[in-house]
Order: sequence, then structure tokens, then C-alpha cells
Amino acid sequence: MPAQLRPRGWRVRVEDVESETTRRTSSSSSSSSVSASASASDVIFVGEARAVGKARKENSHWSSQTRALGLRVQGVVEDGNCCFRSIAHGVKALARHKLWDVKRAGSDWRDIRARMCDELEKRRNEMRGRTEIRALYNLLMNGDEGRRYLRVGKFKRASDDERFKEYIRTMRKDAAPYTATKIWTRFWGTDAELCAIASLNDVAIVCVETTDERVPATAKSPFFLAAPRRDERHRAFAPARYLADGRFRRDGKTVEWRCRRARETFTLSLVTAAIARRRCRHGGDTIPALCVKHFPGHFEALVPDDSSLALVLDRSQ
Repeated sequence: MPAQLRPRGWRVRVEDVESETTRRTSSSSSSSSVSASASASDVIFVGEARAVGKARKENSHWSSQTRALGLRVQGVVEDGNCCFRSIAHGVKALARHKLWDVKRAGSDWRDIRARMCDELEKRRNEMRGRTEIRALYNLLMNGDEGRRYLRVGKFKRASDDERFKEYIRTMRKDAAPYTATKIWTRFWGTDAELCAIASLNDVAIVCVETTDERVPATAKSPFFLAAPRRDERHRAFAPARYLADGRFRRDGKTVEWRCRRARETFTLSLVTAAIARRRCRHGGDTIPALCVKHFPGHFEALVPDDSSLALVLDRSQ
């Protein structure tokens, strides 16, 4: 299947999933939503297979689908920090039920952003193998949207190590002072940062991709998943798998992704806090999860409508 662009010209490779190869329609994509500077090589779909069966809610509007999961939209300020602000809302929902280590990873968006940079820098300094270093650099510095500055001007002939240092220096900054400037997108969080935070904190991050309020998510599922690799999480760094096309199971209340490469099935559900703590405590099969919503140029949070509940992701082989 040829490469396809997603609404903001994603840079993270979307891994193979068992899904429909439904062609996108004009109602499910907008030419204005695609970055003019993004190239068709920014995201590659591989290994698509037959559908696992129609989900009853797959043709519903994205908002109907998220309501079926028991989630509501939590708006955030549109200042360029919206990715981290949205994650912070999800983190606070997890921390309320002792499913997130606030002391280690923070809960305010500024802390989450800073500690992500701290940890990425630390992990890079610990790396010795070229494969791990390449995986880290490919995750964070690929693509044109918001990262082209790392390959032009004074960085045109820079080493990858020099570019990484500049990426960290830039990503540490508050994006708000650069609002509406030509360099604003350099400071934005993207799908790459979702994967980094998921990997560094052993938490699943679901991204609901939308276009606008009037467009239903009919041609493709809106559910994407950054899932930490449980077989590699004790290494210096292993980027989270990024999976597309999550589908509702027949119960209409849980969403499932199937990854052929890892031979794993991932299931997202909303459960009571007590059940979430018990299941997450018993090893690597269940981890806490949080959810964000993205449409071109902005993130928002999706949090449990019932604050006594928590999102978890189950992994099975």
C-alpha cells in the first residue's frame, strides 16, 4: 500500500495492523489540513490485511465513538503547548488514582515537557549501540513539519548529535512567546513526542485524529495508539509502536488494535480505579492509558466523563 499523509503530515511510522484497506473519501480528508511542506515519505503503511470484521460503531462520528468509550473533551489553550497541556489533563486523571508517578514524571504540562527532555537527553547519553541511537533520532528529527530547521542553515551540514542537542534545546522552550511566528511549529509537540512520553513512562497514549466537527470518521478509524514495547522497555530506549485503525469490539465499549509484526493485540477500556490499579500492578500485560484528540493545528484532552474510572490498555499475544 502506498504511503499516505495524515492531517498534519505525520513523521512517525505507523506500524502494520490488521485492518481494512478502505480508500479515503473526500469527506474524510481535507487538502487544507495537510502540511504543504510534508512529503509522502513521512509515513509508511505496511502489511495491511483483511478486516477483522465490521465494528458496529466504525461509521459513527468521532465524537459518538469517544462518548461510547465514556470520554469527554477537555479544552486546552491554543498557544503551541497544546500537546503537552492535553497530556497533562490525562496524567492528572491517572494520578488521581495512583496510576502515574507525579514525583518522577510530573503532572503540570511544563514539568512533563521538561522531564521528557531531561530523560531523552539522559537516555541518549547512556546509549552505546548505533541501532538505538538511530531509532531515537529517527523518531524525533524526521520529516519537514516543525523539524526542517534541523537540516537547513547552520545545521545543513551538522551531525545528528548536533541536531539532537538543538532539538532538545528547542523542545524545552515554552511555545507561547513564538505564537504566529514563522518558527512557531518548532516548539509544538507532535506524534513523535506522544511516542517518546509513552516509551519513557510505560503508559499508552491514544490519539483520536479528526478533521473538523462536521466530518464523520467513516473512511478510516480515528483511533491511533502509541504503545510501549514491553519486551524492550528495560533497554536504554525503544520507541513506542505507533498503530493505526483501532476498531470497536462487538461490545461497543472497548477499542482494539492488532499488530501482526509483534503478534500482539491491544485493547483499550475504561474500568474502575480499583480494577485499573490491580491489573496494572500485576506485570506488563496491562498499563495505564490516556487519550488526546487532534485536529490540524491543535490538540485537546479526552478524559473520563466519570472521574472514578480510569483508562487501561491490555496487551495479549
